[in-house]
Amino acid sequence: MLIRQYDYPATLQALTEQKKIQDQSVLTNRALARQAEVQTRLNQVAIQGKNLGIKTAEFDAQITEINARKELYERQKRAEADLLVHSAEASGTEAINRAMEGAGSDKLLRLRRGLALLNSIKGPIYISEDPTDLIVAAAEPTEPTSTGPRPKAAEGR
Repeated sequence: MLIRQYDYPATLQALTEQKKIQDQSVLTNRALARQAEVQTRLNQVAIQGKNLGIKTAEFDAQITEINARKELYERQKRAEADLLVHSAEASGTEAINRAMEGAGSDKLLRLRRGLALLNSIKGPIYISEDPTDLIVAAAEPTEPTSTGPRPKAAEGR
C-alpha cells in the first residue's frame, strides 16, 4: 500500500508549525547572541587599540621630557666646564703678568724675545765660533744676529 498525501488534523498541523517556529527562534536567538559576543570583543579590541595609542603618546611625551632634561644637563655641565677652564686660564695669565712685573722681568722678556727669534729661524744654524768664549761674547753687541754672514771684524778674531 502506498500513501501519498498526509492529512493531519488542524491542531496537530498548528502545533508542528509552532514547534518549527520556536526552533527557528531559538536558532536565531543563539546566532544573535554569538553576534553580540563578537561585537563586544570587537569593541574591547578597538578600545584597547585606542588605549595603546594614548599610552604611546604618553610614552612619547615622557621620552621627549627625558631628552630635554638630558640636553639641559649636558649644556649646564659644559657651561660649568667652560667657566672653570676660562677661570683657570685667566688666573694663569694673571699670575704670569704678576711675575712679569717683579724683579728680573726684564731678563725674562729678553729671553722670551730670543726664544721667539730662534723659533722663527727656518733651516740649519751654523756656528763658526766657540759660543763659550766669553771674551769674544763680551766684545760683540748684545743684539742677536741672523744666520747670515758675520761681519769681517769678527772673522779675524
